[in-house]
Amino acid sequence: MSITTLLSEARDHRSAERARRAQHEALVRELSAYRTPNERLELEIIAGRSNDPAAAEVLDILDDLAVDREGQMAGMRRSA
Repeated sequence: MSITTLLSEARDHRSAERARRAQHEALVRELSAYRTPNERLELEIIAGRSNDPAAAEVLDILDDLAVDREGQMAGMRRSA
């Protein structure tokens, strides 16, 4: 395999990784708009019914957002 081929593959991989990360960040922003427990529950139910790998990503993001919010709330209670 030539160095040119290796460099091209590395650039392609890096570009694909950036695109994947941008899509993930957009999904996180979109899901963070669902703030109430009822909204979150509805999303969890819908995603939980799906076998699509994207549904697992949605559930993981929802879990991360819940942990972030709990940490923020704990910090607010401590400073009050």
